[in-house]
Amino acid sequence: MKKYLPKLTPQLIATLAILMAVHFVLAKFRIMITPTLRISFTFIANGLIGFFGGPFLTAIIFGVMDIINFVTNPQGTYIPLYTVAEIITGFFYGFFYYRKVLSTRSVKDWIYVSLVTTFMVGITTFGMTPLLFQIYFKTPYWAQMAAGRIFKIIEIPIHALIFMLILPQVQRLPEVKKWLKEKV
Repeated sequence: MKKYLPKLTPQLIATLAILMAVHFVLAKFRIMITPTLRISFTFIANGLIGFFGGPFLTAIIFGVMDIINFVTNPQGTYIPLYTVAEIITGFFYGFFYYRKVLSTRSVKDWIYVSLVTTFMVGITTFGMTPLLFQIYFKTPYWAQMAAGRIFKIIEIPIHALIFMLILPQVQRLPEVKKWLKEKV
């Protein structure tokens, strides 16, 4: 349990706060492919928050970010189960990426990130989100797939590629290298 709880230093708190801000900025920039299919780049900040925060802290941060997002950009009624879904998503980002050293030269790392990305897109895009739409809006799962959700599969290689190009570069930063060498 202790190996998944980072030591809260001023640097870590500042880093996580900056990454939260980056998440909100990235959320504003989406590529609209069709009216129902858009690609967002928040996964970059999400993965980095998981890398630095671990599963438990990242889960809390994702819950806080969901509430902040609703308060600052209210669209409809607040739905607590969406916050729970975000908390679960944050836990998995932290579980899979916390202090995970990756190299663009390692085929094993490319496979790892691809499998994690497939899992994350699977539980969010094809699992929790359609379930919540079905519960709250009575939209059948298969109707959501027919409406274009199935095309979100194209996000998997895009996310994996971008994340594998960014995280190893972040890990090369001197402060991050030093942090990775610290005992957990």
